[in-house]
Amino acid sequence: MSDLPREVSEAGLLFRNPILHGDQESLQRIIDWGREQIDREYPIDHFRAPLNSYRRMRAHQEWDTVIRTAGASLRGEIASMAVRELQFEIERRRQEILAQDAERRRRESLRFDTDLQKEVFEDRSSIDLNNQITLLERQHTLAEQAADNASHRLLIERSHETEQQLTTMLTEAAVKAMGTSSAAQVLDAIKTVNAEVLRVRNDPTMSDDDKHLQIKNLLDTLPIVLQAARSRDG
Repeated sequence: MSDLPREVSEAGLLFRNPILHGDQESLQRIIDWGREQIDREYPIDHFRAPLNSYRRMRAHQEWDTVIRTAGASLRGEIASMAVRELQFEIERRRQEILAQDAERRRRESLRFDTDLQKEVFEDRSSIDLNNQITLLERQHTLAEQAADNASHRLLIERSHETEQQLTTMLTEAAVKAMGTSSAAQVLDAIKTVNAEVLRVRNDPTMSDDDKHLQIKNLLDTLPIVLQAARSRDG
């Protein structure tokens, strides 16, 4: 004969629900509830109910067996209101767990989408930044090339200006020398300088800067050459 209270026996049927096997907190709630009912059913009273201590011990032993076997030996169905309330409590907790899991998955999904969008944005920003850097580098290169071209044109213009100045000076010197006994020497000197200028202009081994400097030096030394020609004639 079983000493297990009927309501506790019905509560043992809850162990058969496979959904609870992974919910240790719900299982412990059923176990504790059963033990509380056993103690309430068999209060310790050595005068009025001297057998309660023994029956309580037997009931706890049976309850431990029900827990260990997950209610496999129990028969019947849940009819007690108290057990139905316990069942409802367990079910409500399970629904809360499912809702929490769903919310956690939603948050994780949202966090994943946010991280993914952030990663995509950072990738796009990185690409845009790299493109901007490349564009700036290209613009800088073009600006340098333009500056180099401008500098080259300026050197050519200066070289031409120097040559024009040189030609003007040579012509003036020749005009001034006409009618004097040094005209032939002056013209020879002018021809020599002109030939040197032509040589410098056509020298492929010299840079524009070097050519400009050479022509300027010829221009600077021209008065000395002319003076030397006049001195020889005198």
